[in-house]
Amino acid sequence: MNSNEIGVGARGTRTNTDYSAATALYAVASIVVFIVTMAINNCPANNLGFQGDCLAEFLGRFSFQPFQENPLLGPSSYTNSVSVGASGVLFGLIGAMLSEVITNWTLHSNKVMTLLPLLVISVANLVVGIFPHADNMVHIGGLLVGILAGFILLPRPQYGELEPRHIHAGVPRKAKYRVYQLVLGIISLTLLITGLSIALVTLFRGGNVHDHCNWCHYLTCVPSSKWDCSYED
Repeated sequence: MNSNEIGVGARGTRTNTDYSAATALYAVASIVVFIVTMAINNCPANNLGFQGDCLAEFLGRFSFQPFQENPLLGPSSYTNSVSVGASGVLFGLIGAMLSEVITNWTLHSNKVMTLLPLLVISVANLVVGIFPHADNMVHIGGLLVGILAGFILLPRPQYGELEPRHIHAGVPRKAKYRVYQLVLGIISLTLLITGLSIALVTLFRGGNVHDHCNWCHYLTCVPSSKWDCSYED
């Protein structure tokens, strides 16, 4: 491993150290924001007790809302107002990584270990989305868009196309992309344009997906005696 791979890269390029520092900074910032949110939430002072007592009361104003209200161990819905988060974008990136592995399947040496972590992360986060206070519709939408976009933008050329100088005279050249890559790209482009068009028309008309899908609310909150899903309706 040379000095250009870690630390200060040549010509000002980003290195592994840069990304590690950015990840650590993001993690610390997330923890700080969560602590401040819990301080503002102040469960002991604001909890009316209809859904039980605060959890971890020894933390004082930083204690969590009752499990029935928020099983994810966090603040109340009144503290966290409706907003736009980054979870849909993150799921889009995961979806794009999944489709990159699939469309470039022959180029990955350890296919199972490449695909398995992405599947585990996707499933784990989707499971979290069935609890209250987590919008799984955003997660699913981001994942699907990321998968389709990955099939369109991330197919890699075959080795024969990348190294044309090594092809001997008289030997037929490989096609730049395989047939299945082109088919996946065309199908994905069609689905992406159609889906986004329908979504935009529905949005500007003030429509709601739950009006056309009676069971879709189960994707974002599974009813249970231990928590309340009524605010999701």
